[in-house]
Order: sequence, then structure tokens, then C-alpha cells
Amino acid sequence: MKNKSFFREIKNILIGQDKTPTWMKAIFVLIAIIFSFLLSVLISMIVVKQNPIEIIVNYFDGAFKRPYKFFYDAAILLAFGIAIVPCFKMKYWNMGANGQFIAGSIIAVLIMNGMENYGKTSTFNNVVVIILMLIGAVVASTIWTLIPAFFKARFNTNETLFTLMMNYIAAGLLLYTNTILSNGNSSTGKINRQSHVGWIAANDKNMAYLIVVLASLLFAFFIYIFISKTKHGYETIVLGDSYKTAKYASMDTKRIISRATIISGVITGELAFLVVSVINRSLSDSFATISFNAILIAWMSNFNIVIMILLSLFLSFTTNGMEYVITLGGLSNNDLVNFIFGLLFFILLFAEYIIKYRFNKSRLMENYLKKHAKEVI
Repeated sequence: MKNKSFFREIKNILIGQDKTPTWMKAIFVLIAIIFSFLLSVLISMIVVKQNPIEIIVNYFDGAFKRPYKFFYDAAILLAFGIAIVPCFKMKYWNMGANGQFIAGSIIAVLIMNGMENYGKTSTFNNVVVIILMLIGAVVASTIWTLIPAFFKARFNTNETLFTLMMNYIAAGLLLYTNTILSNGNSSTGKINRQSHVGWIAANDKNMAYLIVVLASLLFAFFIYIFISKTKHGYETIVLGDSYKTAKYASMDTKRIISRATIISGVITGELAFLVVSVINRSLSDSFATISFNAILIAWMSNFNIVIMILLSLFLSFTTNGMEYVITLGGLSNNDLVNFIFGLLFFILLFAEYIIKYRFNKSRLMENYLKKHAKEVI
């Protein structure tokens, strides 16, 4: 009796645009990861002038020296990537996750700062402040997300440029807010440092990291269910594959666009609340680069949630490990980390290019498909 799942896989390979089996993609990505890791060790050996064994030991030691921090960094990358998956699934190229995050952070900080006197009178009042921070962050992030979505649905504007410009506007508002709250300085420092109003897990840093990690995993689980198990997720995918098909099937394309962008805004708003209330307790634009890294993670994983989790863990491993290596090597900045991070992305993207545009169309692939198709039939 023939394996039905194997038949389905071959059928999808034969009729789909991407003919490369998942296990072959995994091999290419694994080779790219190993190569990038060895290359980072070689570069580190040249720069910090240590032997490779010592660098590898320090690499792993630094990556897992603070396990909660390691998983937190991966969780932030994953959350930003998860937030854009519904948009990217329908070919709505939302580059504004950082702007959405900043909009939510600004409102959360303003509520935290403005309601300090109310919140410090009792535990119940502090809980009310925290709830209002969450609601405010989600609403602000969602509205920020819906602005370019409205113009896309109504006037078919270019969402890539629109969302990028929204990022710059949000960065300007963040700087202005910091200046107002700190009486002219560019940074507020920790807000409500004495009263801890609006703070969650104020005295336990590891618990704070764990909260963000668990929240990111919940985001990932929700998006997986939404995309693969619901009618709304199916409509999102259909719209991404073909706008004309969606219209022919009488789908409300404007509603689909709005729904996907609202989900994106809600996730980034919740993430903004968590970072403000649980981690930073202040306004920060430190996630600007992370949000763009998350876009690459989502793209390279082909929006597969499991692969996104694994890539996020690997990139967190690379960042934390390299920071420890350069610290022991006596370097005073993170330029080497940023260089290796960019090199790593370049290698992974090159592997993706090889899979899609060279190996996917090669004679070897065609022979493989014919062979296995005959076995199934």
C-alpha cells in the first residue's frame, strides 16, 4: 500500500512553484549554518588573536552563560517575525513592525508615567494601570498598522514605502516623547523607579525574561492555528496567491487586509507592552535592527513557524556567543558582532537563492521527481 502522505508531498512538489522537498531545503540551510559558524570562528581568530578551540569554547560559554537572556533574545526575534507573517502571507509587505512597536511603547510609557500617583496607592490600582497600559499599547499599535493598510485597500498604495515611512515618523515621536518626559534629554531612564507602578516582575529579571519567552511562544502558536487551521487564514493565503482568485471567490479583500494587519498590530502592541512593563521600563528604539532581522527570519523560513523558532535560537546563539568572545578579546564595541551577523544573513540568503533558482530548476531535480513520481504511481 502506497504512502498517502508521500504521494501528497510528491504531488505538491510536481504542481507547486517550489519543487524542492523540505528535507533537501533543511540540508542546504544546515550546511549554510555550519559554514557561517566556522567562518565566524575564523574571523574571530584573526581579530582577537586566539586559537580556534578557545574561541569555540568561549562562543558556547557566552551563548549559554545566561540561559534566560539567550531565550529572551530569540523570543524577541521570533515575536517580531510572527507579527508580520499574516501580512506577508497575503503579499502585503509590511516593513513597519518597528514603528508599530514604538507606537505601542509610547502609549504604554505615557500611561505608566501619568498614572504613577494613582497606581502607587494600592495593588489593585497598580493592576488597573498595567491593564490600561496593555490596552493602550495594543490600540496604538493597531491604529498605526491600519493607517497604511487603509491606503493600500482604498487606493492601492505601495505598502512597503508607506510602512517604512511610518517607522521614521514613529522614531521621531519616540525622540520627542523622551525629550518631553526627561525635560530635554534624549532618554528618560527607568520610569517609576521608586514606586514600580506599571512594572511586572520588578525584582526577578529571570522571571521577566521567561514571561516574554512564553508570550512569544503563544504568539507563534496562535499564528500557526490562524494560518493553517482557520478559514480566515485560508482566505489570507488565497489573497496572497492571487488577488483575482480571491475576488472571483467573492472574498472581501479589504476585510482580509484589515484583519491580517490588525493581527500584526495586536501582536506588536502586546510585545511593546511586555518590553516596557517587564524589561525596559522606559522608551527605547533598540529594536529597530531586530525588526528587520525578523523580516529576514520570516522570509528564509518560508513562514514556517518551527523553522522560525530554530533560526531565532541560532541567531541568539550567534549574537550572545560573539559578544562574549569579543569581550574576552578586549574589543570595546560590537562592530565585529554586527559584521558577522550580516555575513551570516548573506550566507543564509545565498543558500536560499541556490535552492530556489539553481537547484530547484536543475536537471538533477527533474530526474529525482520523475523517479519518485513513478514509484508512487
